[in-house]
Amino acid sequence: MSQPAAHDEVTHYGAGFLKMALRNIWELAMSNDLLTDLTRAAAALPPLLTRNQAAEFAHVTLRTISRWLEDGRITAAKTHPDAGRGRTLILKSSLLALLGGDA
Repeated sequence: MSQPAAHDEVTHYGAGFLKMALRNIWELAMSNDLLTDLTRAAAALPPLLTRNQAAEFAHVTLRTISRWLEDGRITAAKTHPDAGRGRTLILKSSLLALLGGDA
């Protein structure tokens, strides 16, 4: 049975593997087919999104959408702000800007 590798060797191997994986993911994301699909999906979105629609499009949880709203990372409007219980609608352009897409 072989001895486990030293911590530095494992860390070096892990960092190299992660770098290679991220490079492959980036290359895949930059391929024309994926960008075309993302552009089509973004174009199909309405200008104002519910929290659920925004979370589904961004592939995040509703809690993440709430945090982004609290932090001011995305912009939203209330449908009935005077009533205090209106729906929160997120601007599509704001969400796309945060995700790195075109607004």
